[in-house]
Amino acid sequence: MSKSRYLRISASVLAGLALAACASTSGASSDRDAAEASEFAKPSAEDIELIARAEPIAQVNYWNQQYNLHPVDEEIALYFIRSLRQISSFERAAEVANLAVVSHPQSADLFVELGRASASQGKSREALRAFGRALNINSDDPYPFAAIGIILDKEGQHENAQAAYTEALVRNPDRTSTLSNYGLSLALTGKLSEAEEQLRKAVDLPDASVKVRQNFALILGLQGKFDEARAIAAKDAPNGIAERNADFLAQMIGSNAKLQAISDVVASRDAPKPAPSEPIQSVALGEPGSNTERTAQPVPSPATIAQNTPKETAPRRRRARRSNLITGGSD
Repeated sequence: MSKSRYLRISASVLAGLALAACASTSGASSDRDAAEASEFAKPSAEDIELIARAEPIAQVNYWNQQYNLHPVDEEIALYFIRSLRQISSFERAAEVANLAVVSHPQSADLFVELGRASASQGKSREALRAFGRALNINSDDPYPFAAIGIILDKEGQHENAQAAYTEALVRNPDRTSTLSNYGLSLALTGKLSEAEEQLRKAVDLPDASVKVRQNFALILGLQGKFDEARAIAAKDAPNGIAERNADFLAQMIGSNAKLQAISDVVASRDAPKPAPSEPIQSVALGEPGSNTERTAQPVPSPATIAQNTPKETAPRRRRARRSNLITGGSD
């Protein structure tokens, strides 16, 4: 074999090896790029549906990973916040929500989640401010109004709470939890017939819970409608239990000052008003020295709610006394 021919063959082999090496390197690089692209891709609808069926802690871990990959994505932040609330990690949920609203200041959903996380920590002022911001962005959503009503009820501001529930029901008249909470709020101010009206609407809805029916039966019993109260309670209680509960309620009304006070408020409306020189006695349900029969005020604007809510650092010396009613929730 001549030297020149040998060199030509060698050159050809080397060229072939070089091309093969390039193809191998390119293929490995393409696989790596595809893997990285897959890792950074947002979850598909199928992924989201699948993870929703996982254990709560697994959901948190998944959305935490996604949040780290996409820290400014609104949808992922919402899923992460909701998963955190599901395991009662309210402080972390509020932290994520506070960061997310900086990137998405026009997201009503994020402000709602911030309000929920804050309310769950007992931070009423922060919660009211967040719900107010949500309403400024989307005033058609009934949820912030309903949530504001619950907070105001817990603060003893029942008339303002009732105005907030009314606004929520204007937007969604068949919202069971709001009808129930509205009814309880009315009962706390002695408006038992109005409370019955709202709770009757709630129990007639298909998603009415056992708690809603229990509250309705209690309101009926407070008005002496024990037969109907028994019938309502019997839907969820074993045979005999409903009757014993109704009988117990009838006895309790006579002996429990708190429940008697509710009936007294209703009865006093038809009694003559005291002379101006006579002090008006407050009932047990309100603030000490307060007049429970105050005229209902319109729901405050979101800005007013945020400004007028007492600072958390200033402890309330006078708190509304707790009621025997099953308190609201579900929002």
